[in-house]
Amino acid sequence: MKTARASKPQLMMEGTPGRDSKHYWVKVGLSNLDMFRTQYDFHVDPKTSEIFFLDRMVKEGPTAITLKQWREYYRSEAFNNKMHTYKKGKLVVVND
Repeated sequence: MKTARASKPQLMMEGTPGRDSKHYWVKVGLSNLDMFRTQYDFHVDPKTSEIFFLDRMVKEGPTAITLKQWREYYRSEAFNNKMHTYKKGKLVVVND
């Protein structure tokens, strides 16, 4: 988001708790020229206010991870934009 200064950072509610999900679904992204581009998807537990990130780089498919795990992932050069998996709550790069 720092590199797209002409765009406006925005937040959008995509879904609310109901039949299909027990969480709020929040999208964070950039908006310009009347178009919204999602950068991150978060889910928020309405009972605990705990935040989960939808990690799309998991080999097994999109996975909801804790905010702590998300911060660890994005601060680590070893995992950044590489396919990975989770073993016992820890990130492991997939080398296939």
